[in-house]
Amino acid sequence: MLPINVEIVKMEVENGRAEMELALPACLEAKEKGSFELYLWEAGALSVRQGTQMQFSGNSMVSLHPVFCSIYPAGEDDNCAIKIAQPHLWEGTDKPYLYHLEIYWVSSSGSVESGNKRITRELVCDRFIAIRTVNYIPGKGYFLNGHSFLPRCIYYDRISNISSGGEQIFWEGIMQKLRILAQMGANTLILGSGEGMSAEERISLQKYCDRVGMLLRIGEGYSKSDDCVAGVLLFESPGLPTDVYYRYRSMWSKEPFVYISAKSLHRQADGRYALTVYTSCKKVTLMVNDKVFGVCEGTGELIFPDISLKGFPVNITARTEEHSMTVRCYRI
Repeated sequence: MLPINVEIVKMEVENGRAEMELALPACLEAKEKGSFELYLWEAGALSVRQGTQMQFSGNSMVSLHPVFCSIYPAGEDDNCAIKIAQPHLWEGTDKPYLYHLEIYWVSSSGSVESGNKRITRELVCDRFIAIRTVNYIPGKGYFLNGHSFLPRCIYYDRISNISSGGEQIFWEGIMQKLRILAQMGANTLILGSGEGMSAEERISLQKYCDRVGMLLRIGEGYSKSDDCVAGVLLFESPGLPTDVYYRYRSMWSKEPFVYISAKSLHRQADGRYALTVYTSCKKVTLMVNDKVFGVCEGTGELIFPDISLKGFPVNITARTEEHSMTVRCYRI
């Protein structure tokens, strides 16, 4: 039996309990009499936030504890219901907790009387599920698990603009890019068009977004209430972050960093120079050839004007309490 597509048609979280309904295919041929065995395991979080740092634990996820199992006869008209007491909720980039769903197709052949009865179990579904509720209330905005949620969105026209290459390289590229976007502070991926995407591709994209803690919205634009940036502005070939990426990271990210925009260094009318630094820290000290030039307080985009540079090459360093970056300039 080939792998099956399982659609989650209902997800409710209330009073410390979670309930979901899965639509299993009732398409089995009459001769394939059998049943589905469902197992739901706690899987934990692929990425967790340690203080202000986003930590990724790798690509593999290990199931920890079983929380639900069921035998569901093939051909049943009703959806398969799963109920979980005291569920761990998926909470975005802060705690993208997931559950591991395994479904087996169990069939038998022969008979007990003839002595050749044989039972086979085949894994037909292996995926991860996020337990969460997302609601939009006009005039109030988005709510994740009942709490106010401010979408910080990355917009792409279609999935092919996120990555390229063969199938394995394609999905590896998407996962890597989503990790970088999550570290930037983004929490929502908007895909303007789902045209041409197969069910498997939708499930895969959802899986990778869930793993890094990003919501996925397919087939829609973005509203004025969304804090949004076009993904094509964030990376240069071959995937290096641009100044736009660091500008948004300085506004969105909880992770401390400092970045010197080398491209921003330019000569002023009076012959001196100006430079832009992006940071999520509260104070940046700028040094020129190991000598303190000035200190700027605040986060986001910081501009240092009136820098005197005499002779090249020159080293320019931006320092915070935890991080530093140095740019060596040979000429302007």
